[in-house]
Amino acid sequence: KAERTSKINIEICKKGIEGRVIVKFTVEEDGTVTNGKIVRGVDPLLDKEALRLVSIMPKWKPARLDDKDIRAIYNLPLSFKLPKSQD
Repeated sequence: KAERTSKINIEICKKGIEGRVIVKFTVEEDGTVTNGKIVRGVDPLLDKEALRLVSIMPKWKPARLDDKDIRAIYNLPLSFKLPKSQD
């Protein structure tokens, strides 16, 4: 599995930050993910990474009501865990 390494990810690893961030966002009628906001954060670095991940998600299948695609708001928990060290 290919992993992307960013400056944020490197800093998160250096600081040993872990936890669960909850992100609230809207799925538009066309499936586009918009309006990402942190509902419950852990650390500014993790929060920023969670928002980045939500912003690059592929389109979702939109909610439907009366056979029409509609906007819907979701809360998504994202867990961040560091790999265990191999001492």
